[in-house]
Amino acid sequence: MNGKYLRIGAVFFWLLTIGVLSLLPGKTFEDLGYDFFGADKFVHAALYFLLAFSLIKAVPFSGKTGPALLLALAASLGWGGMMELLQAQSFIIGRSADWRDLTANLFGSLCALVPSLMKRGRVR
Repeated sequence: MNGKYLRIGAVFFWLLTIGVLSLLPGKTFEDLGYDFFGADKFVHAALYFLLAFSLIKAVPFSGKTGPALLLALAASLGWGGMMELLQAQSFIIGRSADWRDLTANLFGSLCALVPSLMKRGRVR
């Protein structure tokens, strides 16, 4: 299988995984004993790191990394914002929008830029 299709598949995998986890009723995680010691924000950051990283790898660019990195960051943050807006709707029981979640999403997405910038010699 072509590497391009694997990279695109990874993007869709993380989009779907984040979408499903974000839209499950809040009670699902409480029943599992989730959110011990603020792990929720770490999980947000980790998932959005993986999404942004897979987006960076999937976006073709010709020498200029800036547009590709900005596109990956914007797409990742857009997805996170949409998930928070959907959680704010009353039809999802036990869910609500949270700026701290969006901040953790931003942090994870920004962290995904570092390996790409290091590879290109822009961060030492």
